[in-house]
Amino acid sequence: MFDNRTLNIFRISMRIYSSLGSTPYVWDSKQRCISICSTVKRTISFMLAVTVTAIQLSFLLWRLVQHCQELEWNRSFEAIIWLWIWIIVTTWTLVSFHNAWTKKKEVVGLFKGVQLLARYFQKEYPQARMKTFAGNFNSIDVYFLAVMCMAFAYLMALSLLFYVAPRSSQYFYSLIDAKIKSNKIFLSFLVLEVYAKTSQTFMMATEAFVIIPTLLLAAFGMHYLRRSSHRTIKLSKTITSFQEIQILIAYFNHASTPLLLPILSVIVPSAVCVMSSFAAIRFYNFLAFFQYVPFPNMLINEVVIISITLIPATAIYESSNNHQRIILRLHIGEQVDGKIGKMLRKRLTALRTFGVRVEPICKETVIRQ
Repeated sequence: MFDNRTLNIFRISMRIYSSLGSTPYVWDSKQRCISICSTVKRTISFMLAVTVTAIQLSFLLWRLVQHCQELEWNRSFEAIIWLWIWIIVTTWTLVSFHNAWTKKKEVVGLFKGVQLLARYFQKEYPQARMKTFAGNFNSIDVYFLAVMCMAFAYLMALSLLFYVAPRSSQYFYSLIDAKIKSNKIFLSFLVLEVYAKTSQTFMMATEAFVIIPTLLLAAFGMHYLRRSSHRTIKLSKTITSFQEIQILIAYFNHASTPLLLPILSVIVPSAVCVMSSFAAIRFYNFLAFFQYVPFPNMLINEVVIISITLIPATAIYESSNNHQRIILRLHIGEQVDGKIGKMLRKRLTALRTFGVRVEPICKETVIRQ
């Protein structure tokens, strides 16, 4: 599961995403896992990225108010769509920054827990293998490579968009008088824009270290247990594995702020998908090619994000629900004598379905036995 190839992909990804210092994590080569970087230099670079993002969000909101106050005949619907898209995406980035700063210890602990669970599965179930793709890449490798390629394609498209249309309303360069033509000023704003978008993208891409290994490993473990428990695995061992995955998912929910998962999985991708698809259809006939391409590009990216986050999360709940029913149906009626039998019956009775929390818990149910 976590072989040398997978760990190398983790290492390369983290070193790329932490290259600008916009994330509080680094790759620990000795322990071969992520760790917290608490140096003064990293703290300053992280706060700089947060400050630039907050200023950019304030600027976008101010620009949106300006466009909405203009006369109807003078409004640019293309500019308004872009402003709404960037406001939504920038809000997501700020939530990711907040989650990384407040939950960094929990995130590192979660990643180490995923590694422990992977080693446990490799030891206890040596015959269990993830599906492999071209070049013997497992599903975790493929997901991480997809996120990396998507991040670089996204950055290239945004950089090209700024180069082609630097005076669009979503850019700070639009404040400069059109009569002023200076290459130094243009390059300064280009560097600022590239830095802002790169630091934000790397922060959002770092969430892959929380989501992908945890959800894919848990979904794989539940699928394997559900498929094999009634044939080759003992009841006590099955229950233990089930409960360990349950603990991992519970800590996964704890390692994220209440806003992160719904924003990352549902709200932001859905909103950007709707706006990008509308813009891709509405502006097809009169936008220049390089101004039009980012809309379908963002649409594809958001669909990929929804697939990466929601499909494994849904699979975990469905697998836990089905696996619980199989265990209860096959084993609850077994007659086992002595103390062990009573303990097994109590453990079976205590089994509960679990899944990823994508909304705040509004109501708690207290179960008394």
